[in-house]
Amino acid sequence: MHYNIAHMKDEYGPCSEKKFKLDRRKFVQLSALGTGSLFFNSNADGLESAFQTLPSDTETISTCNQCYLGCGIIATLRAGKVVQLRGNPSSPTNRGKICPKAHAGVFKLYHPERVLTPMKRVGKRGEGKFVAVSWEHALDLISTNLKKSIEAYGGKSLALMHNIDNARPDIYKRFLYSLGSPNFFDHPGSAGFHIGGGIAAGKITFTPHYQKAENILIVGANPLACKELCWSARELMKAKHRGATIITVDPRMTETAMHSSRGMWVPIKPGTDGIFLAGLCRHLIETNKYDHKFVELHTFGFKKFREHVAIYTLDQVCQKTDIPKEQFLSVAKAIAKGKTAIDGFSGISFQADASYTGHMKTALSALLGCIDSEGGVLPLPIPRIEFKDVAPSVSMPMTERIDRGNFGKLPLPFLPPEKNLSFIGIGQNLPKHILSEKPYPLKSLIISYTNPVYSYPDTVGFKKALEKLDLVVTIDAFVSDTSMYADIILPGATYLEEYDFNDHFPPFRGVVMRKPVVRPRGQSLGGQDIIIKLAKKMGLGKQFPFKDYRDFLEKQTKDSPIDFKKLEKFGFVDTQYRVGETLEKGFTTPSGRIELYSSVLAFSKTPPLKVFDAWEETKDPAYPFYLISYRLPYHANNKTASNAYLDAISGENQLWINTQTAKKMNLQTGMIVKITSETGSLEVPIFVTQGIHPQTMALSHHFGHKAYSKICRGKGARFNDVGSDKFDPIGFGMSFNTRIKVEKI
Repeated sequence: MHYNIAHMKDEYGPCSEKKFKLDRRKFVQLSALGTGSLFFNSNADGLESAFQTLPSDTETISTCNQCYLGCGIIATLRAGKVVQLRGNPSSPTNRGKICPKAHAGVFKLYHPERVLTPMKRVGKRGEGKFVAVSWEHALDLISTNLKKSIEAYGGKSLALMHNIDNARPDIYKRFLYSLGSPNFFDHPGSAGFHIGGGIAAGKITFTPHYQKAENILIVGANPLACKELCWSARELMKAKHRGATIITVDPRMTETAMHSSRGMWVPIKPGTDGIFLAGLCRHLIETNKYDHKFVELHTFGFKKFREHVAIYTLDQVCQKTDIPKEQFLSVAKAIAKGKTAIDGFSGISFQADASYTGHMKTALSALLGCIDSEGGVLPLPIPRIEFKDVAPSVSMPMTERIDRGNFGKLPLPFLPPEKNLSFIGIGQNLPKHILSEKPYPLKSLIISYTNPVYSYPDTVGFKKALEKLDLVVTIDAFVSDTSMYADIILPGATYLEEYDFNDHFPPFRGVVMRKPVVRPRGQSLGGQDIIIKLAKKMGLGKQFPFKDYRDFLEKQTKDSPIDFKKLEKFGFVDTQYRVGETLEKGFTTPSGRIELYSSVLAFSKTPPLKVFDAWEETKDPAYPFYLISYRLPYHANNKTASNAYLDAISGENQLWINTQTAKKMNLQTGMIVKITSETGSLEVPIFVTQGIHPQTMALSHHFGHKAYSKICRGKGARFNDVGSDKFDPIGFGMSFNTRIKVEKI
């Protein structure tokens, strides 16, 4: 069978775009009842009957993967089909609640445009013309081409891109390393903020302890609407009702900002969060309101840190951040009283100084004495549980990475100082290295459940790089913008059809498991099971001595704190974190303390403390406005736009413009404007509101796909068409904050 993905007709499947489209009446009923019945009963008046419990119904516990958080779910099955998903009340993450994305999981499972068989390209790359082939044929083609490239150019000629939000990296890394390649790339996620915390405190992530917080300072995060809302929104609202002071620092009036305490929405100028945090640190030190005992017992480098933040005076900080002095002092006064939990995320992570800002946030928590304390922030290990390698252990080859980054470990004394300090791979630089063949040729690329053609700013460069490669393989449940350039598309299962652990993101020390609630549709397989099959096809059976991925997970939990059978039965295991235990044991930094002055960065010839870029920034008259991106509560990154249920809630995006700014430009809500940056331009309708900083405009992520599904193809504006191509020099995450000009059309 031939597939022309780019020009697919309505007759393509049993559930065409016309049949699949939700009208308002169906959507309201589905929202109230759950999901799934649309696939079995197209009559909206009969939807209720699908949710009358029948004696034959069965239930299976699993974990959602529509975002990274890992909420517990219960799937109701009828005649072998999933008819409903609901929250697992026993889950410590979501306690029975689920968001629209989780409800929509059934739509993903039964989507009519799922890739259900291996497919081979028969047209030019990008045309979207594929023919269905057998698994045997697909694996033969991949294996033959990989062996040919490795024989000619070595194992390092292969790279693999992966999305840790979707799956753990263990099997993918084992495959690459077994073939002699160090070139593993994680997805371009918002890691900089957490990397900054790790530079200060080691291999941990800080989780706000909302339950006992008297003040909550939220910088560049929107916990009442973004991906982790089933946990953080619940705890944040409880804290508010308890009387905690809620402070939200964000250029946009977010859902969280609307629930801030009186006068505590701080509409900061984009990109200046680090300056704001440094100013608070200086103020605490200058006014002698920091926790002397905590700093003395648990921090390293206080003297150098104090000298560094001395430049961040009240006048200068307020000028650079555009925050009134009275409001800045009100925030400083609030956080100095009682226990303060500081939260932050993408608004910081997508800045050029993301890691340094994350480090400054950690320093502020330390000055307040709120690290590893009730009502402050808890240093949970990452991953939450350390599992032993399944024998035989396969180590990373000691070969220079294609992106010239390090080997994922910091510091590396055997590398020259000029080498980059990359934690997850510098994915946005990959096209440059592919096209130049420096430091060496890359010939093959496997891309699993990630979509770099859409997710990275330089779409043109990435397409050119893919066209240059000898072999491009994608693993996905859908034909993404990237899969259009693949030679082979392998049908990846959805999270309702496969096994995996989530041991990086739960808001507790423990592990959650997702397991199949139904058999994989068609010939689809989980991504790790696909790699295991490919590894054995390539003669790597010795390195992969397990039947399948479930077998690997069971072996991995042996001699660990996790009981596999219990995890499989209940969906989670919480090993419990005792508040204060990290302070007692010490941190995994060279000093064993929270490093206000980073010895790791100093050793690696990188500035341990840096003056923030925005400190010296001057206004560019050619691009007078700041553009920021934001996430919607009913979408997750780029992978939910194809979902009919979620598209019915929000299928396009608008550009937020401040009311006074719009008045000066004679603009009104609904008008189309052209926005232009140094990297590109696009046209988009506008939304006029008081709820945004006057010099700032905002455009949501998620939209503007060129492929993926007829539901979302060509709808909305793609932020990355104008997004900045700058990046964080420590974590190498992308900086989406950019400067634009706006023209009325």
